[in-house]
Amino acid sequence: MAPTTSPTAARTIIRSQHVIIEYSEAENVIIMTATRPFIPEDEFREMLAQLETFLRQQPVRKLIFDQRHLRHFHARSFEWLFCHWQPRMQHHALVQYCYLLPEDTLFRSEFRAFLRKIREEYPPNLFHEMQLHFCDSFLEALER
Repeated sequence: MAPTTSPTAARTIIRSQHVIIEYSEAENVIIMTATRPFIPEDEFREMLAQLETFLRQQPVRKLIFDQRHLRHFHARSFEWLFCHWQPRMQHHALVQYCYLLPEDTLFRSEFRAFLRKIREEYPPNLFHEMQLHFCDSFLEALER
């Protein structure tokens, strides 16, 4: 399975059984691609811990998370991503997130419900410096 449809050269910096994380120096962007229908929570957190180590050395402003291969939405993993990991990454300059969601209507419905829940349960200033975008294509995400 190809890691990305990126028109730019990107090098793989982290790889696991379910995720490939690439860095495009030309675009100064991280591309995180789910390669399977589900990412186990412990693997998800480990991949992001490794990415945090990379970001300490190489500041990057944008992360594109290609979730189009996912079929199972794991709310606890995404809550940790949105409410704990992403706010910490502001200290490493990462503030822009572009999400490519699967076409699956159930996944999208669960994701929307998750976002409503997060907005209700967490303080609004948690996300005030972050730019969250939901894109239909990799090219759209790259151009944002």
